[in-house]
Amino acid sequence: MEFVQAQFSLKFEPQVKIRRSVNQIEDCLVGNYGTPQTIPIPDDFAAEAPRIVLNSHNGHSQISFSQISVDLTVNFDGEYRKEFELTKKYISARLDMLKDLLKTIEINQYYFAGISYNIHLDTKGKSPSEYMAKIFGDDLDCSDLYEASQRKAIIKDAKFFVNEQVGTFREYQSRGSNIPELLNINNSILNSEGVSLSLDVNDRYEYLQKGVSKNIQDFHTTIPRIYQIIDNNLKKWR
Repeated sequence: MEFVQAQFSLKFEPQVKIRRSVNQIEDCLVGNYGTPQTIPIPDDFAAEAPRIVLNSHNGHSQISFSQISVDLTVNFDGEYRKEFELTKKYISARLDMLKDLLKTIEINQYYFAGISYNIHLDTKGKSPSEYMAKIFGDDLDCSDLYEASQRKAIIKDAKFFVNEQVGTFREYQSRGSNIPELLNINNSILNSEGVSLSLDVNDRYEYLQKGVSKNIQDFHTTIPRIYQIIDNNLKKWR
């Protein structure tokens, strides 16, 4: 099992002037992130579009702010790709920073938040087709299978959505052409293929049922519970 990427996302009440908080955001994150990039988008355009983007000093993560969300994206390498606890420690430390930052720029309430992981599974010697056939059982004929996926969503604790998708993947590299239209099977090299797991856990279900915002301080209970659900879910794939 390899942990490729993870993302945290938190949605809040629209902050039309979020771009004006760029100096406070920079001051709060200066120890771990570089100079923020401000995207010149009019305030009345696409609330979900990023207004402020910061990259970590080591290049492993990025934080972006739109008028309605803050998003943390982390790409893993080295020992982090193999150790779930290391990825959890890295993300949890940055979420503590984000919690303090949001309070500094006076965002004290949020709608819902979640963490998602993109993981490459260990197929234990099976081809991607054989692995997926095991999941689908007799319903899948893998003799001519090119790709397959399965998706499901469940509700946990009457609060969380747990979204899980497992499927085959292929990663290609161009043989040299830099023209996007020419990147196809005939002039590209297959770098890797396998089975990937996309796992997303968020408390959007509770918000849809109650329609009530939560205090940023709720992070103390929500994030650990999300990680507990993720860890329990991963056990069946290990």
